[in-house]
Amino acid sequence: MPLRTWSAGLFAYARISVLAFVFLTFGSITLYPGGNYVNRQSRGYDVLRNFLSDLGMPLSWGNQANPVGAFLFVSGEVCLATGLLAFFVAFVRLSATAPRARNWGRAAAVVGIVVALALIAAGLTPANRLLTLHVQAALLA
Repeated sequence: MPLRTWSAGLFAYARISVLAFVFLTFGSITLYPGGNYVNRQSRGYDVLRNFLSDLGMPLSWGNQANPVGAFLFVSGEVCLATGLLAFFVAFVRLSATAPRARNWGRAAAVVGIVVALALIAAGLTPANRLLTLHVQAALLA
């Protein structure tokens, strides 16, 4: 498969993964039962008072089950991370064709891959179960 076609496919996958993340996150927002770190009695998800990470918790701050919402959000994060990985693979392939851009492209890809892996780690470590690890992964992402 030609380089441009292969890279175009990876870039298309990256775009689709961003859309999947957005739709899955909105689905998770509608299912979030309520509660936040400060007010555990609040209802629903409030973009001004909840962290995005709250959506990935199987048990909300209000002590209500959130298995489907958490699954949707974590699935969206994994989609986004795999899209980032695809983007940076294609980016390295394209930047390799220009000698002056080759090293910068590789450096950017290393950073992007670390961010994508940290995003997966943040998604797989819910804040209400592994807070320290979750915060470290989220800060790295």
